[in-house]
Amino acid sequence: MITRVVTALVLCWAVGLSQAAETEVSNAQRTDSLTGQTQPLKPWLLWGLTESEWAEYKKIMQGPRGTWTPSISPVSVLGLNAASELERTRYAKIAARQDWQRLMNERAWHLAYKSAKEDYFGQQISMIDVESASIEHIDSETKLVMFTDDSCIQVCQKTLEQVIQSKARLDVYFIGKIERADIIKWASTHSVPPELVNDTGLITLNIDRGLFKAMSPNNANLPQVYLRDPRMDGELMEVTF
Repeated sequence: MITRVVTALVLCWAVGLSQAAETEVSNAQRTDSLTGQTQPLKPWLLWGLTESEWAEYKKIMQGPRGTWTPSISPVSVLGLNAASELERTRYAKIAARQDWQRLMNERAWHLAYKSAKEDYFGQQISMIDVESASIEHIDSETKLVMFTDDSCIQVCQKTLEQVIQSKARLDVYFIGKIERADIIKWASTHSVPPELVNDTGLITLNIDRGLFKAMSPNNANLPQVYLRDPRMDGELMEVTF
């Protein structure tokens, strides 16, 4: 309960400082508006300082401080060189409310970016889904990659039939513990023409060495068929059945 009360008091204090900082900038802008001309705010007003304090900051930065920490904020410079505890406390309060406002601005930006990213990425994913290739629409220029195991029957048979009929290229990668004898038996079961493997190389039979895990680390469902999309430098795009 004590922790909750302290947290609430800190938040109320920080919000109050933030509002005070906004009032300072607003007043500075209204002062400029009295001239009837659009002018940039004086640099000391942007930092919540007076003109004399700004002059003191510039003077200090001409000395060793300017070499030690050239990018330090004006408020911190004055706080480090305060002549009294009262001055140091004043600069600390200015710095605190400015840091709070910075954090709130960064938080607002983060939330806006997060929302925009989720929306935009969602649209792009939807477009990819719409443009997914179909096994029914492949031709001799198509290059496919299939990840499977030696127990695949129906989907693999359909893929092989479409590949053989269209004369497309197909690289088959077998997942799991499998031997060359198992692959030969699989090819025989699915009536893979030996000449397409040995002569023309339109079909290759390979033992996977980690490519599937890299492609689909959280999805172990087999088989999976991908198309090497020439529009995207050969990147793999999932094929639907």
